[in-house]
Amino acid sequence: MAARNNIRTVFAAALCFSAGVATAGVTFDVDVPKGMLDGEKRGRLVVYLASQPNEARGTISSPVDWDYLHDPMPVYGVDATLSDDGRVTLDAKSDTFHTAMDKLPPGTWSAQAVFDHQSVASSFRMEPGNLLSDAKTFVVAAGDDQVIHLSLTRVVEPRDYGNSGAEEVKVRSELLSDFACRDVYLHAGITLPIDFKPDGRYAAVYEIPGFGGDRFVAAEDSQQRTRLSRRKDNSPARQLAARTFHITLDPESPNGHTLFADSDVNGPYGRAIVEELIPEIEKKYPSLITESKARLLKGHSSGGWAACWLQTQYDSTFGGAWPSSPDPLDFRSFEVIDLYAWENLYVNNGVEVPSVRNEDGEITLRVREENLWESVVGPKNSGGLQWASWQAVFGLPRGDGYPKWLWDVRTGAIDKSQLDHYRKYDMSALLRADPQKYAPIWREKIRLLVGGMDDYYLDEAVKLISDELAKLPPTGTPETNRGYIKIVPGKTHDTIYETDEMRQVDQEMLDQLDRTQK
Repeated sequence: MAARNNIRTVFAAALCFSAGVATAGVTFDVDVPKGMLDGEKRGRLVVYLASQPNEARGTISSPVDWDYLHDPMPVYGVDATLSDDGRVTLDAKSDTFHTAMDKLPPGTWSAQAVFDHQSVASSFRMEPGNLLSDAKTFVVAAGDDQVIHLSLTRVVEPRDYGNSGAEEVKVRSELLSDFACRDVYLHAGITLPIDFKPDGRYAAVYEIPGFGGDRFVAAEDSQQRTRLSRRKDNSPARQLAARTFHITLDPESPNGHTLFADSDVNGPYGRAIVEELIPEIEKKYPSLITESKARLLKGHSSGGWAACWLQTQYDSTFGGAWPSSPDPLDFRSFEVIDLYAWENLYVNNGVEVPSVRNEDGEITLRVREENLWESVVGPKNSGGLQWASWQAVFGLPRGDGYPKWLWDVRTGAIDKSQLDHYRKYDMSALLRADPQKYAPIWREKIRLLVGGMDDYYLDEAVKLISDELAKLPPTGTPETNRGYIKIVPGKTHDTIYETDEMRQVDQEMLDQLDRTQK
């Protein structure tokens, strides 16, 4: 995610009743040129706006970027059925986030339309076949009616690993296919060790990308290993790259990041990884050591939560986890929300609940805003975005493949009847309920880093689980208790990567392999 900027919070605008200089109506006419669609498609048509001048967002070549978390902009959406030569108009009746079309302030704007008819991942950019327009600049002037024409002339193309050297393992999951009553495939991007020898013996680092990442991150990992291979030093990074496969697990699903938890909505993703994907990887690459001590976990953000979950739930499969900036580990601090004690997700004691802050502690987005934005991009918890994806992992199904709302998206009122189910994924609650099982895993196997100024307040839940561990009687010995939880003061969600603590991870993994592979 990009560095945080000092910007104002536009909370009033997010209510869809934003004040501003009144203008005449703007509508958007979106068409599909002939040859762009094969038959009739049902999907979500969204128009994203950005203000001008702003080079970073002016072309909106990749809308739905993390920028919206720090500078919310208007978004309009409708459900639509489109085919070649079809067209749809978005007007004042369309779902609206931030600013109504007839309230756009005078000035220069840029608009881009996206038709998401695939709905198999958290972002339309990951879904080949989705359509989008070029960005179009227009000027809003007081008193003018205008129709902005956008043409869906671009198609999201399939991705690959290019010439990076990364490889792929793909397996049909019987567990997930049976659950979903359709074919579901698991994927992993594979980066070979430096100077790989087929008859060698190698450990594996299983990395889980954060929200918005998938198996194609392996292309970057492979390129990094190529650069390391050209170096003549004996750095920990190069040593680790020579001793391990780097395996990027793909966490994407129609409901977004699966966190690799066994879910009543998404299906048994944890079991599928352990029982189906990993055996297939080890079958394809027989030089992999097929023992838990040689399988190390790593992940950041949502991937950090998943690394903690896989280690605690499948401890006999993995030899240790290095999570960073994990999603909420304790639901008494779901970001800043106490799901159990609070009645409302959006407001507490009359104050709007923050969702995102910058490195100076300034609030740039609130929970209400983020949920209203998601409800325009993917209504009824269907978009696979952050809050919808959490409900799909932790929540209950509603019968159409999507999760029930835990809260009322309009008012924020929390449905307390579902919280017993959510508690099954609360890692602090699990620790309190069964300390003999979980305390040794946390103390021996998990090395967790988070910044004390995490953008999404994720350090708060980390503090709570750290406090829970501190209350418990000692287990193990100084020799076995090599796990830790470290909260690095002043560091954000991403600047945690710039710390000495993070730079030590490669050496810690090497030390782990040395201890366990003698």
